Amino acid sequence: MKAFTLLAFVSAGLCSAGTITFEEVSLSSGTAVTNQWAAFGITAQNAYFYVDSRDTFDQRGLSILGTSPGIITFTSAATSLSIDFWVIAGHSGTYSIFDGTHSLLDSFSVTASADALGAHTFSGTGIKTLEYSGDPGFTQVSTLRFNGSTVPEPSTIGLTLAAFGALAVRRKFARG
Repeated sequence: MKAFTLLAFVSAGLCSAGTITFEEVSLSSGTAVTNQWAAFGITAQNAYFYVDSRDTFDQRGLSILGTSPGIITFTSAATSLSIDFWVIAGHSGTYSIFDGTHSLLDSFSVTASADALGAHTFSGTGIKTLEYSGDPGFTQVSTLRFNGSTVPEPSTIGLTLAAFGALAVRRKFARG
């Protein structure tokens, strides 16, 4: 029984990675966002939700609203971050990560003569914010993949539930 209990607690402790595709919350395109993804480990400022078929990753994400930059803040500091980005033709965008004291950790820029869709992995530890700047409505973040957060992945939740189920079955048979 101790082995099953240990497995349950170990699997629950593995909840340290997240992927946000911006499909987790149902919103209308053009909706300003703030804490709609707080349960998934992020909040946003100066951003709106979009749905656009030209985004060939998953057709949805966050774009800059009004004033630049759009800011995504992680509830817990991330130890790694990969993003899918989209900069619309004729515009440029800069994507930067900062730690908890707002010290720059890493940055890259894109100038798009045609729509530029790509992926980028940032280096740095203690990532607290992602800022993306450029022309409002033309610089987007489509997907976030990060480690070190409090967001459990579905497979981790399944493993945890399976471990608790196995523990319950074992207890039932142990009692006779």
